[in-house]
Amino acid sequence: MNSHCVGRRMFYFNTVCEVVLYEYEGNPVSILQGCEEILSQVQKRLNIFDPSSELSLLNADYKPECPVPVSHELYMFLRRILLFSADCGGSYDPTVGPLVRLWNITAQSPKIPDEAEIRKVKEVCGFDKLVFKDIEQSITFLASGMEIDAGGAGKGYGAELIAAYLKKKGVCSASVNLGGNLYLLGQRITGQEREDWKVGIQSPWKDRGRSLGTLSVRDVGVATSAGYERYFEMNGKKYHHIVDPRTGWPAENELESVTIVSDLAIMTDLVSTAFFVLGLEKGDCLARKLRNNMFLEYVAVTHRGIEVSEGIKCRFQKNNSLI
Repeated sequence: MNSHCVGRRMFYFNTVCEVVLYEYEGNPVSILQGCEEILSQVQKRLNIFDPSSELSLLNADYKPECPVPVSHELYMFLRRILLFSADCGGSYDPTVGPLVRLWNITAQSPKIPDEAEIRKVKEVCGFDKLVFKDIEQSITFLASGMEIDAGGAGKGYGAELIAAYLKKKGVCSASVNLGGNLYLLGQRITGQEREDWKVGIQSPWKDRGRSLGTLSVRDVGVATSAGYERYFEMNGKKYHHIVDPRTGWPAENELESVTIVSDLAIMTDLVSTAFFVLGLEKGDCLARKLRNNMFLEYVAVTHRGIEVSEGIKCRFQKNNSLI
């Protein structure tokens, strides 16, 4: 078993990605190349900004109410996230792309859409307007102008695939960071020491790197949803990029951020978005329901303070001096 730290930085999903091996068997260069090939395949499958990706071709070529066969990999991915959309009552919805574009939060001069515009765009959104047929592995769109966007799940999906690949290759300790979506395998090794990974949680609306607390974890994915990364302000009010698919407006509740910890990396991505949209009380109900089938815990930051779910309270260390 090798314990010489070896890593690789890559650029996928329009962000910097990094995989670092700490304890492994075999050739680390070959293992890291395999990780990059996984990310390349995921991007070719899901990147809606690439007109030649499978998902882009699906969005461009469908006819309403006509089934479209897709690859097994794309079908299983989309079926999984659509089942989650139903579980969370539509607080996460991969068809919300047209609404996100309407708000265009990152535009040089963003504006608030009027209600008529929002109502019109909402007519072509909705996970319930997609039909999946398992035998044919086909997807049917029930309305024209729809679009599936995997942006809220692609990095978590990639992290989960890489984690499974690393375990299969005999890697015992590694960190995967896909633009802030993490998977932390085993324990971190420093010299002769082993310890759980330390993950700092950003203090909302403070300078980047100011941590409100630290999680000690192993063999889990970690992802955060918050409004402070992308937003604009108008008339004293902030409008962020996480749109509630049910209302067509940026989610508005007591949450400042929510960090999800799960043994299934794709769920950290999905649940953090849904939880942020739902708010603390309903988000906690969702987490409790999902916990029947997986390890899933959270750290939620509200206007009033920090809420940590029972299963990771002993793994969270609050940093009082930096909040």
